[in-house]
Amino acid sequence: MKLHQLVTDNLPIAPHKYPKVALFYLKALSAGAVGYFERRSYQRQLKRFDLPHSPLFVLGHWRSGTSFLQSLIGAAPGYVYYNKFQTIFPDSFLLTRNSLKPLINYLFTRSPIARSWKNGLSHNFESLDTASEIEVAMINQMNPYSFHWGQVFPQNWKYYFDRYLFMDGISRREYKAWQRSVQLLNKKVNFTAPDDRLVIKNPGDTARLSHLRKLYPDAKFIFIHRHPYDVFYSNIKLWKRILSNLAVQDTNEAQIKRSIRYIYRRMHEQYFADRAGVPESQLVEIAYEDFRKAPVDTLGQAFDQLGLPGFQSSRPYYEAYAGGGSFQPSRYDYQAEDLALLEEEWGTVMDELGYERSNAKSAWAGSSKKG
Repeated sequence: MKLHQLVTDNLPIAPHKYPKVALFYLKALSAGAVGYFERRSYQRQLKRFDLPHSPLFVLGHWRSGTSFLQSLIGAAPGYVYYNKFQTIFPDSFLLTRNSLKPLINYLFTRSPIARSWKNGLSHNFESLDTASEIEVAMINQMNPYSFHWGQVFPQNWKYYFDRYLFMDGISRREYKAWQRSVQLLNKKVNFTAPDDRLVIKNPGDTARLSHLRKLYPDAKFIFIHRHPYDVFYSNIKLWKRILSNLAVQDTNEAQIKRSIRYIYRRMHEQYFADRAGVPESQLVEIAYEDFRKAPVDTLGQAFDQLGLPGFQSSRPYYEAYAGGGSFQPSRYDYQAEDLALLEEEWGTVMDELGYERSNAKSAWAGSSKKG
């Protein structure tokens, strides 16, 4: 079992995390059993199925507004995106979507115990139909080529992010396996809405623009960026939540901050290198600060540059989802010692994105109600 190899490669496990490791094994065994029947049921149909349109990728570092942007696009007919049910049950969602998903959603709305468990999953968990990410699907299927293993085993976080996010030192066999995993998961999700365009939001893809273009040469990309200071503080909260759910080793806030600074810098440096030569008809960049003030108009401008059809007819759906106006973020207090390190490590990225340094209190933050 690949999971067992991952665990043995990353010993020691914190003793108080043993129950979490046991849950990983239980999930791997159950997913493998049900997944076998799904493969038998859908293998021929998936083999014949091709994506009807080139995918639309939403790029941007975590907590830059990517979730709201993906959900806004998907609010109109003609678009489909990963939902939470698909990413929690990536090996079996085709087989169980008409039985298990309605049952779980029903329990979440009727059972106090289930509602309590649901509320512990995520601060913005509404139902199994809300948007999610392919990388979540990969970690839930125990795929060894996901960088999220760096958050399961935070003592070795750099190895997994370097190898499976930035593709440093990845073998040809691993790279081909990663490509197959991505293509199959994307195909399965699009298969559930076979006429729609697939919208893929996976913040790690910001560092994989060149790799995605190899898989989907005609794909469209929207890159959203946000003031790096607010991204930093919002990601501290995000990492703590992810680690509480995934990590089987102990870590601390200083290490979390180092991880965020390193990944953010490398991700953007790779994106800046990869975007050279991408036609304007395939890549558009928007600022979170503009998007939060006028989400529908900003989206319309992006669609116009990318040549995506149907915006005006879909505008009522977008306005209904956005509430007809902007969404309000929370605020953070900047710490001088953090800003000094961000200035040193992220200065060139901030220059490239057009953000000024400031010691002022945060005016824009990442934990908005919809972003």
